[in-house]
Amino acid sequence: MDHGEQARREGRFVFECSWEVANKVGGIYTVLRTKASVTTEELGDQYCMLGPYNEERVKLEASYGRWLIDGYPKVVLFDIVSAAWKLDQWKQEIWDSCKIGIPYHDSESNDAVILGFMVAIFIQKYLYAIDDYQPLCVAHFHEWQADYGRRMFQQFLQHMLPYLADIFVLPEQIYTIILISEITGLEATHLIKRKPDILTPNGLNVIKFAALHEFQNLHAVAKEKIHDFIRGHFYGHYDFNLDKTIYLFTAGRYEFTNKGGDFFIEALARLNYLLKEH
Repeated sequence: MDHGEQARREGRFVFECSWEVANKVGGIYTVLRTKASVTTEELGDQYCMLGPYNEERVKLEASYGRWLIDGYPKVVLFDIVSAAWKLDQWKQEIWDSCKIGIPYHDSESNDAVILGFMVAIFIQKYLYAIDDYQPLCVAHFHEWQADYGRRMFQQFLQHMLPYLADIFVLPEQIYTIILISEITGLEATHLIKRKPDILTPNGLNVIKFAALHEFQNLHAVAKEKIHDFIRGHFYGHYDFNLDKTIYLFTAGRYEFTNKGGDFFIEALARLNYLLKEH
């Protein structure tokens, strides 16, 4: 790894856009944090993350355009409020080009639209500003919150390079689909009928768990706390062998159906019924 020296000589840039850059909401935050160190080792300052400006988060996690995590990557955060006056115009452009309608009261989607346009404009201006060589640019957009940026960047590419006009239109036409696991790859295969081109597993930091006995001790302590809760909640009403009990967890942000919360609750209800019957 040369910290971006070769990428700099070749004029290569990588922009990575997400709502969760220095802004913890869901799982992509972990994806970004855990890959930053190895990415900056390879790309150095030719790699830059793009995300929304959140004053409270910035106070804790960013300084002088750097995210204070392993790898210390460059970050550009966009002040959503400063461009809110353009929202209606940009939503109209999205409708005209993609036929996607966004309810006026959906603040999360509205913010994603603003971020998307600001990111697309930023990358466009950045590339236009380089006139002494031909830059090679990769733009990586995470999840639906960053997808408006991808769509608008696509519009820019269509005007800049007409031969790219037929890509990025439908899921089966996306140039490259990148997912983080075989499970999400199976989901994509069934939901959008397209296998991922690349799997990029989270770069989890396993060094801190190198002392296996210490990790096992922490696991035992944590599991005993769960046992204590179960004893207090169920025992006396329903007794069972904790050593033969399997604990299942589900977690995710506030996307009840998307994250399978409805399936999980329905499964619990059916299990409860079977326990009562048998």
